[in-house]
Amino acid sequence: MRRLRSYSGLSQRDVARAAGVSQMTVLRWEKGDYLPDLRQAILGDTSRTFEFLLAEAALRWVPAGAEPGMLAAQLRHVAAMSELPHISAGVILTGTPLRVIPLCGFVLHDDPAGGSEPMVQYDIPHTGGYATAPGDVRVYRDQLAALRDAAVTGLAAAAAIRVIAGEAV
Repeated sequence: MRRLRSYSGLSQRDVARAAGVSQMTVLRWEKGDYLPDLRQAILGDTSRTFEFLLAEAALRWVPAGAEPGMLAAQLRHVAAMSELPHISAGVILTGTPLRVIPLCGFVLHDDPAGGSEPMVQYDIPHTGGYATAPGDVRVYRDQLAALRDAAVTGLAAAAAIRVIAGEAV
């Protein structure tokens, strides 16, 4: 990382400012003491917008061996992130009627300002893939719209996540 930074003519301070971290964090990255969580860095990019739809059951799931309090802390973080202007979250509450049941998890990558064509990344138990054909993308857009219609969003979603965090072990 140091080589790339130097090659680009950037100081540690420049990289820290661009990544939204301290200069000490950049130093730790370069020494290999600590690796950045790229997901958090990407979510911090306010030039992008993100939308997450989560099922209540998924928010209540506790991984085997999880430390006590870990789920509650993570949920509080998710609730706080959902209140940022460039991030929106929806929660599909248990018992909510659904018009669709997705057969796999998927991410719709849609960046009209960036000029990229829409793409869907999907995951099934044994593999994953990408769909780019307009008709295929439309299938996932329709599923997303139906799921969005079933979800509570905005401050109601953040409040639901906080309630679930308060009930977490």
